[in-house]
Amino acid sequence: MVVLRNGVKQSLTVELGTRVKARASKPTPQPTLEVAGMAVQNLSQDLAKQLNYQGATGVVVVAVAQDSMAGLSGLGPGMLIQTVNRQPIKNLQEFETALKAAAQKPPILFLVNNQGVYRYIVLATPQ
Repeated sequence: MVVLRNGVKQSLTVELGTRVKARASKPTPQPTLEVAGMAVQNLSQDLAKQLNYQGATGVVVVAVAQDSMAGLSGLGPGMLIQTVNRQPIKNLQEFETALKAAAQKPPILFLVNNQGVYRYIVLATPQ
């Protein structure tokens, strides 16, 4: 191989070897809940750090079908749902419980944190 160092051409001998593949640890799959065309999961420490939600609680929207009730309401991946009908939630279990109670009296009101921007999103449910 010929390289140019400080304006001078130099010939080098190169020996190719095989690269040992590092064993990637598989991330532990997080439980998800699918409802109204969106999938949500608990806010793990890794996800909180990645999405800049350290110190917050709630569930993270991980997927949304565009033509679903959630998608049409403005929910999107990466958003952190922190309350359901003004009831604070910390995890999937609390979210599911609050959602079942809220479904009895639609529409459903979510307080959503989107990278530090807070807003309410109304999820209209079919009667």
